[in-house]
Amino acid sequence: MTNLANSQTIHAHPGEETSATLWQNLCIMHETHGQQSIHQQTRQLYVTKAKEDMDVLQHINTLCELQNCLHEMGDTIEDSHFQAILLSSLNKSWDPLVACYLGTSSQSITMQEIISAICIEWECRATQKRMESTYHTKGAERKHKLGDLDPCDICRRTNHKTSDCRYRGKPKCGHCWRFGHTTNEC
Repeated sequence: MTNLANSQTIHAHPGEETSATLWQNLCIMHETHGQQSIHQQTRQLYVTKAKEDMDVLQHINTLCELQNCLHEMGDTIEDSHFQAILLSSLNKSWDPLVACYLGTSSQSITMQEIISAICIEWECRATQKRMESTYHTKGAERKHKLGDLDPCDICRRTNHKTSDCRYRGKPKCGHCWRFGHTTNEC
């Protein structure tokens, strides 16, 4: 009894003379809070949504923890219902994958198969994002390195060195300032 009742709980029920009456009131109070906890966990399960850049594995773990917590409280959610909750919690960029699984209703799909497919897709997306960021970073580094060069003494461009200029040794027109011909030929 001392584990369940702290001083605030006992003071919240003044005038209770017997331990049986106090116990009865404690049971009523904690059963009410139990139902509120189940309602709160259920609400949390339904409103948890994955954001675009969110770690999907962490999102799945969060949903599974909520389902397990509800199960421990005595509220069991069937796998088919949990599958619907999981698939609807993903953002719109996952709609093609969701449509594939919702379209195969003739076969029973296990929860593990759905989670496995989501994990594989997430890994593919993460790999693609890493490759894209590497490509863009290298392109930016190359532009940055080329843009830092001094202007070429021949053509005045900054994307190469004077020794690498493709117009080196070619005549330059004094009229139009182009390479490959002289002023007489312009």
